[in-house]
Amino acid sequence: MSQSHYFPINTTYSIIDPATIAHYVADKFKLISIKECLFWCQGINDTYKIICEHEEYMLRVYRHKWRSNEDIRYEMEALSFIHNKAPKLPGYVAEILSAPDSKETVYEIEAAEGKRYLVLTKWLKGCPIDVNNDAHIALYATTLSRLHNETIRFNSTHQRIELSVETLLTSPYQKIKPYFSIIPNYQPWFSELIEKLTTRYQTLDKNEHNFGFCHGDYQLSNSHVYKEKLSVFDFDCSGEGFRIYDVATFKWYCLTNNIDLSIWESFLNYYLQAQKITQLELNMINDIVMIRQIWTIGLHCETALAKGWLSESYFKFQFDLLKQWQNQDFTSKQFIY
Repeated sequence: MSQSHYFPINTTYSIIDPATIAHYVADKFKLISIKECLFWCQGINDTYKIICEHEEYMLRVYRHKWRSNEDIRYEMEALSFIHNKAPKLPGYVAEILSAPDSKETVYEIEAAEGKRYLVLTKWLKGCPIDVNNDAHIALYATTLSRLHNETIRFNSTHQRIELSVETLLTSPYQKIKPYFSIIPNYQPWFSELIEKLTTRYQTLDKNEHNFGFCHGDYQLSNSHVYKEKLSVFDFDCSGEGFRIYDVATFKWYCLTNNIDLSIWESFLNYYLQAQKITQLELNMINDIVMIRQIWTIGLHCETALAKGWLSESYFKFQFDLLKQWQNQDFTSKQFIY
């Protein structure tokens, strides 16, 4: 008779059953009228939509080891600060909820792969921004400007990494480096580009240029419009940095989503009506577009659960696009994810 052998099976990532997470939320937050819980969005983190009789909620479950407790507390503190400023802003952010018997906003659960954090907010109603609607673009730009202005005095009691050279270039480069084994001819050029962009980005001075709280991922997919107000969400990449990074992120978004650059120009003009930008910051925008691209490639290398799509053709497309931008050819192309 053969003996069976026990082999421990580890889990990298699990999807938590909506009914299970709904039961947890109902118990923790005393929501007694949950009608439905939907697994709503699968990104780096998981989003659930919880529908109650008179209210809807968004539950974010952070990926295991993606963010520390301190990171998330910084994000929640920033959201609370901005929410309290909401009457002065043309848009708003979600209200964070805590359990009735606690002021805690960040909770832990034990998933199959280990500890995961979660937060609950009220659901933000709305629809996507229409890029062909100039009023929407104006609202999108002025909201960013006011967000930057209203967070000048935001000082968190929690630690968070800056949107620095280390975060935006050095660390992504280290995550990309192993993949040069499949496309080695690009490495000398890429290493040189990293050095050049690092030198240029370091010309920005915290004392002379607009430095402070940044959204970190200000693209159209992280905002929508409801009753002529703009909602901004997904502050997962937020932190202190040069605010021109938030501005340039929208140009990157236009370039990688086949959006005509006249939309970007309108956005920039509206932003400039409410915010001063130095000539050096304006000159840095195209460099930051490339920095954002490198950061995104590094993010893909770090967070892709299945690695098969990180192929030679993927990297060739991304690097050729960077070369095109390096030559000041900013023709829009569809980004490969």
